[in-house]
Amino acid sequence: MTVSNDALSNRANAASADAAALGLSALSAIFWGTNFEATRIALSGLPPWTAAALRFAIAAIAILTWLYFSGGFRVSVLKQNVCAFLALGIVGVAGFNAALFLGMQTSSPVTAALIMGTSPLTTNLIDAVFQRRLPRLAPLSVWPSAFLAFH
Repeated sequence: MTVSNDALSNRANAASADAAALGLSALSAIFWGTNFEATRIALSGLPPWTAAALRFAIAAIAILTWLYFSGGFRVSVLKQNVCAFLALGIVGVAGFNAALFLGMQTSSPVTAALIMGTSPLTTNLIDAVFQRRLPRLAPLSVWPSAFLAFH
């Protein structure tokens, strides 16, 4: 049986996409995992809501700058979706920050970072439930080390 070049190319592309997804998941886990320590440091000098507003203002500027330079910035899209963007922003800012600041009152940054670090894995499981499919095995292989970190 011979394997065509197209089939080999498709396998290589799929493997490359899987590797990129795992790498980006690891990077997001690092950023999410350091969020609590950064919040603790920010809260030592700023009131909670000021720190949150500043963080999201910086993020909004970064995202809009990236959209502008990547060619994805369209004023018409922003105008068309302004209500949805505002609602999601308010719910996201209020909900996430309320949970973040309440959590920081009862947890150490290390424990909180471990919890946040498992967010990409938890997202994979939740997605699998909603999509009614088995979760991808590669991201799940990290779960044992996450559990060991709590012991």
